[in-house]
Amino acid sequence: MTTVSFSVYNRWGSVVYTNNHIAPGRIVWPTNNRTLTAGVYVYQLTYMIANQIFHISGDITIIK
Repeated sequence: MTTVSFSVYNRWGSVVYTNNHIAPGRIVWPTNNRTLTAGVYVYQLTYMIANQIFHISGDITIIK
């Protein structure tokens, strides 16, 4: 499996994280001393297996 891209968006559609060069089995969130506020975020993951591209999306809720 090859991960092509991973992105996270806030509820207004602004990108809060994106990465197009992910090592297999590892997604690292570089915080740079930033914290996410409580709320709902949407993620999109695109990956490739045997030259077929797949897309997964969903949401995560952060509660503080």
